[in-house]
Amino acid sequence: MGLITGAAAAVIELPFVVLAGLAMLPVAAWPAGRRAILRFLLACARGLTKFERLRLKLWLRVSVSPAYTDMAALRYLACRWALGLLGGVVMLSVAIGLGYGTSWIYIWLLVDDVRNPGAITYGSLGGLFLLFLAVQGMFGVAELEGRLARRLLGPRHQEELERRIAELSASRAAVVDAVHDERRRIERDLHDGVQQRLVALGMLLGRARRSQDGDRRDRLLRQAHEESRQALEDLREVAWRIYPTTLDEAGLHAALETVAERTSVPVRVEYDLVEEPERAMATVAYFVV
Repeated sequence: MGLITGAAAAVIELPFVVLAGLAMLPVAAWPAGRRAILRFLLACARGLTKFERLRLKLWLRVSVSPAYTDMAALRYLACRWALGLLGGVVMLSVAIGLGYGTSWIYIWLLVDDVRNPGAITYGSLGGLFLLFLAVQGMFGVAELEGRLARRLLGPRHQEELERRIAELSASRAAVVDAVHDERRRIERDLHDGVQQRLVALGMLLGRARRSQDGDRRDRLLRQAHEESRQALEDLREVAWRIYPTTLDEAGLHAALETVAERTSVPVRVEYDLVEEPERAMATVAYFVV
């Protein structure tokens, strides 16, 4: 279907390319007129190329980036019409080969007295051979279609490398920022939580040592014991945020349920994975949640 629609598009693209060349000839030496006509032609080329991109993606599974210039679209149409007509010839050959290759079936069903079975056999074999060649031609034209689109519309190899380098640099900077933010969060949790608990614990123990009243000493020791318990809880909270042991011991589902239990708002966990994901994937999913 992709080659058929490509052949139909070539019937429009070929006259467009011819008319575009003829329209540019009278204004070749007139800059203002050349720009005006070229602006119209480039707009038409952009529309036709948009249809070509949709056809390539839908029928030939070829994705082309839309980041191409209008002049690149015009150059693409100037070359693509030939492939479109070639695809039409190939599809016509498929139809002819299929017709001749299966002609013996129709003759056997419709004709009672077959006078020349040898000619029918040779014709059917020739049709099947033509069908085989035409099918191979279909794959060849489809491959050429993808290569031409990537060559004239897609980014050059150098541009693609530069784009990937820019993406890697941006992702690396984002990772570094995330690591720094995580370090600052851990330092803040330790300073504002655990450190304050330990300071309070030390003060309570010091007051208990200096106290001469037994009841007051027992009360201070009970407070110190509570502070030590809270400090231990804060340490567990910090360690849980760095990396939960539940993820290693019970898997991603249990770790996500732990996250839901620790939230201050009602949360429902919907977990539809059939099997446990890999360790790296589970870790990323956990921290995303």
